[in-house]
Amino acid sequence: MSKLTNEFSWSKSRYDIFNECRRKYYYHYYASWGGWEPDVPAQTREIYILKQLKNRWMWAGDVVHKCLQRVLDNLSKGISPLPLEDILDLTRKSMRTDFRLSREGHYRQDPKSCALFEHEYQTQVTQEQWQQIAETAEYALSNFFLSPTFLSIFYWPKQDILEIENLASFEIEANKIYVKLDFCCRKGAQIYIYDWKTGKNGPDVDFQMACYALYVQKRWGIELNNCKIIEYNLVDDRLNILLLVPKICQEIEEQILQSIGQMTGLLKDKQQNIACEADFPQNEHLGDCKWCNYLKVCRPEEDKC
Repeated sequence: MSKLTNEFSWSKSRYDIFNECRRKYYYHYYASWGGWEPDVPAQTREIYILKQLKNRWMWAGDVVHKCLQRVLDNLSKGISPLPLEDILDLTRKSMRTDFRLSREGHYRQDPKSCALFEHEYQTQVTQEQWQQIAETAEYALSNFFLSPTFLSIFYWPKQDILEIENLASFEIEANKIYVKLDFCCRKGAQIYIYDWKTGKNGPDVDFQMACYALYVQKRWGIELNNCKIIEYNLVDDRLNILLLVPKICQEIEEQILQSIGQMTGLLKDKQQNIACEADFPQNEHLGDCKWCNYLKVCRPEEDKC
């Protein structure tokens, strides 16, 4: 088997981390590379482990997304879902197991198991706060499975379901752009993109949705007016239908190319995608570091405070 190479690509999450902190970006996409191998340097392994951390809100969102993915995958194969109470019961058991393994530090032997930021950094969280996270996940799942949206998907022709949480890519000027659509289906000449949200909407939601629209246009040759983007906030039980015009998508494409130029402009070797830590400065605002996965390797003095 050929060895994996760290090739440059662009994604919305990569864009967000780059804009948040250059050093965090370096740790996430370069210093952690190869950390899954058994014979890597201890620092590389440590950064790779820290890369897997999720805070409790991200964990709840991940639990919900994985549950929906399993159910919708089964639906696409003609397998009906379990009753809602059974789904919620399995979710509770899964979250309890995740919590226990994370608290015990199991992720240090198996970095792909649940790794909670609060356990790694010994953040004080009350039992009531943990319970609230579990209830948020249950509430989101209940809203989804009792919604007209799920009913519509349930009866959607199986042959018209296009993608469910697939990591896909397209190109802009020979640059690979990654996207992952929560659910995508076809109805006649139109394509519907569904995006599940479990938290508050960010200020640049149109950016993310425009990336999806660009992918659909290039993947299936769909005109923008035949691309319907539906954002469903599962906690608020609220649908938001986004209307994108060609001008917005053009501006987003230009912004992506500008972002790629900024990212690759800091590389020591663009051709080989090689980065040097010194070229990616730390965030000057220490207050932003409190919830950073890489605090203990980036600013160990702050971790001990």
